[in-house]
Amino acid sequence: MQRKWLREYIENKEFGDLKHDKLKIFSNLLKNETFTNFVKNKWNTSKRFGLEGCDSLIAGLAFFVDKSAADKVDDIVLAMPHRGRLNVLTEIFNKPYEKIFCEFND
Repeated sequence: MQRKWLREYIENKEFGDLKHDKLKIFSNLLKNETFTNFVKNKWNTSKRFGLEGCDSLIAGLAFFVDKSAADKVDDIVLAMPHRGRLNVLTEIFNKPYEKIFCEFND
């Protein structure tokens, strides 16, 4: 009964501009992969805490933050393991790449 309701709800839902959403997700995935590869090649002996295996995390968090902002949420508290931390800082919280690179050089 619940599965049937959920299936009907999802399949009959209008999701808006799917092409735009897919392009945004693809763009995020591409930027994250490029950033991870750059850091891996530039500082190959440092701990990088890349996204390996958690690529969809960024798309999900971006949606969550955007939806929260649209719903007028004032604060978001995020606790997470190191996996993907740098990508989250740059893509979700807009920390400049320069600041991250300076931290590697210190």
